[in-house]
Amino acid sequence: MTREELASKLDHLDPGATLTVEAILAALFGDGRLSKEALAMIEAFALDHRCTFSVEHGRGTPTFEKDDMLAIAEYFSHKPWPDLGQPRSPKDIAERALTAEHSVGCTGCHLDRFQGDGTVPRLAGQGRDYLAQTMIDFRTRARGNNPGMSDLMIAAPEDDLAALAQYLAGL
Repeated sequence: MTREELASKLDHLDPGATLTVEAILAALFGDGRLSKEALAMIEAFALDHRCTFSVEHGRGTPTFEKDDMLAIAEYFSHKPWPDLGQPRSPKDIAERALTAEHSVGCTGCHLDRFQGDGTVPRLAGQGRDYLAQTMIDFRTRARGNNPGMSDLMIAAPEDDLAALAQYLAGL
């Protein structure tokens, strides 16, 4: 995502608005969850590049000025996707997952290698537990930022979703 694309998503904010990392991810993807490692990388970037940020007392979540968050987003958008070292799924799980994918049509939005694009999140290589929980949250409508996703997750059998999460994590 380019700085301009991110800026257009956040254009409703005041130029001097202060944002938390969680808020920016929620604005972009609906539900931001960052690992401690990712937060540490963002804090290190902010310190190295003299970004204006603070850490909310007791939460450990950094907050940034809008322009600094845009710079951080642009910087990280050019980094390669990290290898989480997750194993590839066994053949039977992969086959079940691909059958589920064909019925749900994930690649229609998340693209042919599940890499996502712009506002459509990447699925390939995400954490298995994160993927499984996200699918459950869409299925139960606990996550309501994309009703179409909820409809797709409700239509798919739970066992197929579990296989899909395992398959996608191993890509």
